Amino acid sequence: MKKIILFTIIVILLGKNQLIAFENEEKIYLITSEEQKSVPREYYSFLEGVSYQLTYKELAEASWASKMNNPQSFYDGYWVRLKVKNKMNEENLGLVHRWNFEKRIIYKNIYKIHSFPLVRSIYNYYTHRSDDRLWYNYKIIMPKDEIVEIYSYFRSQPLDRNQIFEGGLDWMAIGLWQDIEFNEIMRLLGYVVMISMLICFGLYFLFYFVVSKERSYLWISITLLVGLYPFVTWMCSSTFGVRFNYIYGAIGLSVMSIVLIKFFQNLLSFEQIFPKTYRGYKIVTKFYILCVLIYFYDSLQYPNTELYKDIIKHPYHPWGVGTIPMNLALIPVGLILVSAVCISYLLWRKGDKVAKYLCFAFLVPVVIFPTAFIDMWFLFETGYTLKVIKDVIQVFAFLLILIMLGMALAQKLNNIKQSSIDQLEEKVLLRTKALTEANQLITKSVDSASLIQNAILPNIDYREHGFNELKYLWMPRDVVGGDFYWVGKKGKWTCLMVADCTGHGIPGAFMTLISTTLLNRVKEIADLSKPDQILDSLDFLLEETLKFEENTGTEFGLDGGVCCFSEQENLLRFAGAKMNLYYKMANNVFELKGSKKSLGYVTKAHPQSFDVHEVSLIDKPTFYMFSDGLTDQIGGPKKIMYGKKRIIRKINETDSLDLTIQNISQDFEQYQGDNKRRDDISLFGFQINNNMKTASVE
Repeated sequence: MKKIILFTIIVILLGKNQLIAFENEEKIYLITSEEQKSVPREYYSFLEGVSYQLTYKELAEASWASKMNNPQSFYDGYWVRLKVKNKMNEENLGLVHRWNFEKRIIYKNIYKIHSFPLVRSIYNYYTHRSDDRLWYNYKIIMPKDEIVEIYSYFRSQPLDRNQIFEGGLDWMAIGLWQDIEFNEIMRLLGYVVMISMLICFGLYFLFYFVVSKERSYLWISITLLVGLYPFVTWMCSSTFGVRFNYIYGAIGLSVMSIVLIKFFQNLLSFEQIFPKTYRGYKIVTKFYILCVLIYFYDSLQYPNTELYKDIIKHPYHPWGVGTIPMNLALIPVGLILVSAVCISYLLWRKGDKVAKYLCFAFLVPVVIFPTAFIDMWFLFETGYTLKVIKDVIQVFAFLLILIMLGMALAQKLNNIKQSSIDQLEEKVLLRTKALTEANQLITKSVDSASLIQNAILPNIDYREHGFNELKYLWMPRDVVGGDFYWVGKKGKWTCLMVADCTGHGIPGAFMTLISTTLLNRVKEIADLSKPDQILDSLDFLLEETLKFEENTGTEFGLDGGVCCFSEQENLLRFAGAKMNLYYKMANNVFELKGSKKSLGYVTKAHPQSFDVHEVSLIDKPTFYMFSDGLTDQIGGPKKIMYGKKRIIRKINETDSLDLTIQNISQDFEQYQGDNKRRDDISLFGFQINNNMKTASVE
């Protein structure tokens, strides 16, 4: 019985030793493909609780374990051993690591033992590249069919809590060194491209917001500029060794979530169309504001609190970092994104053109973002070809999102523009209707004013006033005008005045009414044989009536000519205020110039003197007076003024007063052509009866 028990104990001990030997027997990783592949963890051996300063001999003689026993080693440091056998002809291979910031490598091949110094990103002498090292990737010479021992040291101080799990910090892959160099260049180039695109599009949308004041451009601009953070940190970390507080990433994601929700609310007009959904979005927005505050508090603990030193007390959380696990915090914005796709699709079906572009823009991240997160977890496990394909797809998807958002925003601006145009057209129609009604009232009023003005202008009785012949043109530029004529008789003297008042239209018409009324007063108080006194009296009454202030100019006044004649005395006297009198006698045309002063406008001392001209009526001269509206009219091929020389030429052409007025009228109309009439026109031609023969009048 004792022998049986002894035999059993021996068998158990031998079996245990055999199991230990089997456990300690290390597997050799075979390299059979040039494509970069991750090394399965089953090929790892672990050495914990030792210094990074160990030599190759000390590492080779140490007792290695097949698995990591203490998670605290992620902070304290540990060695991983690989035994690799290269089955390819190419011996220049490389060892790739994930996001490490401390690294030391020792390897042994048939040629020699190669020991790399410790590299830490916090060291001032850190460089992105050195001999046989690119970032934390190392060139290792692996001769064909030879076993190469590789020792890699891992440590994370302060803890990168995103990496402290098996296959996280200590993930490794092996590939051709030339491919690893190319991949690293392409990775950095990808960061530069993404940073450039985000800056360009972010500023583009920001400037568009400044110009258009459309808040959707502001929200998308902030989203893109906040999105710069991860790419800037990744590039700076690998290139310059800068360590960032990774909690800032959670803050950035929360801020982006807030901005995206605001963007959805504004662009889809949730508050007006979906008020209940809008309230739900507001609740989610408040949740992310709370997340920002909590993550900011978490960031203050980095890097010296026990959260970043003690893994036993604060173990790795698979849902992410932070008091509110970051991956869980992304679920609400994911649901928001899905709801935005559904809502934009429904609006699209109802004919909303903006929603059509938004549906595609929101649908792309719903499909791409999950692949991006998968890529974050399995980026290094996949082959390089698949990685490139995924990167290209994600870049094009990002560009597609920006294009769709740009088209959606452009369509919204077009809608706003069209809505503004429609509203403007409606206002124009209403305003046009109001203006038409007002114009009708004004036209009616002006027509009434025209009737009043025509009623006030005298209907000249040639027999009563001593004219042998009288022809005239009185043509206001508008319905009413500022030119007028007045005739009066007192005793054996008759007075004819032709005047051009300030302006034309309504203001000129009012001046004609005032002036006509004042001339009726002058007739009662002045001698109608003295034209200079008539002008002076009218000037005085204008100043008194219009209440001119002393030494102050106004726009109210007139130019005019006064003819006083007596058929018994065969005499005509003329005085003018910037208006001349022309008369034809013995086939010659003579000009009597008026004084170079106007009536009205300013207060003057009285009496005012005006030059007086006398003409005998014995030879039956023909007289002509006209306002400057006739001479100043633009026309003809050279677009110059009509001028008085053309009038004098027409007067000389015939002795018939009637024919002369007709010729001047026809020539003037032809000369004016399509040019706009500049002023009112008055043209008077008359001959005075000195023998009381029968006269004719128009």
